[in-house]
Amino acid sequence: MKSALVLSPFASWPPDVGHRRRVLQTTALLKSLGYRITFLLYAFEGGWYWRFQTEDFDRMCAQWDEVIVHAAEHSVGLPPKSGRVHQLDEWWSTSFDTLLVNLFSRRSFDVFVVHNVWLSRALSLAPAGTVKVLETHDLFHKRRAILDRYGIGHDFFEIDEGPEMFGIDRADIAIAIQDQDARELLGRTRARVASLPFYDEALEAEAPALRRADYLHPGKVTFGFLGSAHTYNLHGMQAVLRALEPRIAATFAPVDIALAGTASGVLETRLPVRRLGRVPTEAGFYAQCDIALAPTFDGTGFKIKVGDCLALGMPSLVARHSAIGTGLRGAAVVETPEDMAEAMVQIALRRPAITTLRAPVLEAREDLKGRVEFGTRNLVQLLRDARPVLAVDLSVWGPERGALALMSWLSVARHLVGQAAVVLLLREDVRRLVEAVLPLGVRALAREDFAALRRDHGRAVVVDASGTGSRGLGLRRGDQWELDGRWCWLRGEESLDEAAPSVVAKMPVLHPDAAWDPAVQAVQKAARQHRDRKALDAERLVFGVWADRGRMARVIRLKQRVARVEIRDARAVEAALLELLDAPAGSREVVWCGDDGLIVRLVLGVCGFAAHDTNGVLNTAISVRSGRTLRQEFATIIPQSLASIRDEGFRPLNTK
Repeated sequence: MKSALVLSPFASWPPDVGHRRRVLQTTALLKSLGYRITFLLYAFEGGWYWRFQTEDFDRMCAQWDEVIVHAAEHSVGLPPKSGRVHQLDEWWSTSFDTLLVNLFSRRSFDVFVVHNVWLSRALSLAPAGTVKVLETHDLFHKRRAILDRYGIGHDFFEIDEGPEMFGIDRADIAIAIQDQDARELLGRTRARVASLPFYDEALEAEAPALRRADYLHPGKVTFGFLGSAHTYNLHGMQAVLRALEPRIAATFAPVDIALAGTASGVLETRLPVRRLGRVPTEAGFYAQCDIALAPTFDGTGFKIKVGDCLALGMPSLVARHSAIGTGLRGAAVVETPEDMAEAMVQIALRRPAITTLRAPVLEAREDLKGRVEFGTRNLVQLLRDARPVLAVDLSVWGPERGALALMSWLSVARHLVGQAAVVLLLREDVRRLVEAVLPLGVRALAREDFAALRRDHGRAVVVDASGTGSRGLGLRRGDQWELDGRWCWLRGEESLDEAAPSVVAKMPVLHPDAAWDPAVQAVQKAARQHRDRKALDAERLVFGVWADRGRMARVIRLKQRVARVEIRDARAVEAALLELLDAPAGSREVVWCGDDGLIVRLVLGVCGFAAHDTNGVLNTAISVRSGRTLRQEFATIIPQSLASIRDEGFRPLNTK
């Protein structure tokens, strides 16, 4: 199952403010795409500041597959330590650094989502093979200028543009909450940018109850404002109330105002408003209103309250700034607090048809839903393209035959996960043998299950180490395929064309990690139980063709305890190579008496890994070419081979 780690400073429950609902939206999207969700809360806001919130934790556990809570230091949320703006990682804590390093050393995640740029340092701690996503919520560097206009000294997190772009660059994918933010990020960050507006489709189920054909009261029109005591909310609604007071005094317009949310207890006015405080549901509040108000005339980000009004089909008066990203236009949008106050008076006096006021809302709702759907498809595609899948088909091999091929790929698999999602296609018995000890990020699948996994990745690279071809793997144009010719001899086939050897064929047999890798050791142990001959009790192993009697005789006379290995006998060669791996380092001397070819490179690789002495062509095969020892040569070949597998050398698959 795909897995996602979601790091958020905001709890997903209760979803009673905009930033929590945004966390809920994007995390629920990942869950709907089949990801197993580990929700990591960097707890600092609300009641979490003081103590563990057991009830909220239980509700989050019901939402996600796993929930981890880390109590943030109380410095989170404080004003800048020096100057007018925060440093990018000013609210980071070393204890959280330790938690993440520990988590990533023991767990593998396909996707890592971080909410807010001030936590983006976490992205730099994730393994290279994990797709790193930053959910921006807002562009924080734009806040300082707005606060200066209002004469406000501090509001949550403020940062300069350069450091914020640096934080966004830590991600592979940056999610913007509106198209305008996405356009500003394009070309200014290395991250791929996705625009995903906010929309709560579940609210549509409550919309029919609000589809009234007439006003609630014959003698007045009720306008409702629901909002938190956020700076921009308070300034906007306060300005509307100030502009409304003289207009009502002059016209006696029957304007009724209902205020809800934490802002309702802070706003000041001489008008007889109804202050409802916290309300159970938005739909329940708007059921008491004819028209919704969204009077945020300045600020940053997407106005979630406007998206909710659209989902509910609620007739609305919206500030131009609040309408950004919603598609709302026409008479429903006003420029200034004075314009909103005037529109409220005129509606109360003239009472235009409710259906006329609702029409632009319903039109904007369809537009917003379409852009959310497009943004979702785009984000899914970015996630697919961000991490190709590298599949190694080992499905014909087992401990009884092909153990060396299994050990070879198991030893190198952990070094490929930094560039791709690594999948080993194995027989069921082999999968059960190694599944519990595979390296982090490496999966074992049956060959027939690969096509389903393939759909989650934009590109596939397949290495055929079984000789079974690509049929049935669900490959597409643009995918890449290569034969691992090192194991042709095990199938009784001719070696790979020496004139055009593949990238894979140049790889050493074993990576140095094989000496301790648990998966490699599991296969090696199982192979001993299947070995069909006794251990080769010899000081010298001679690989060659027995038809060359004279040459073989000269080699054999040199020592008494000699074991001869016929290189045309695939089983004998494999058994001898496994014997060399099992034998103590330096306890064997190996002599090659055959022609130079693919098998000699395999023998050479095993001897270099197991530190056995070599003679003849084995002694000079590498040193003559480069002047370096086996160990020195391996130190160069292995990184080059891994880079080649990642970047080049595979042929595009022809699917015509």
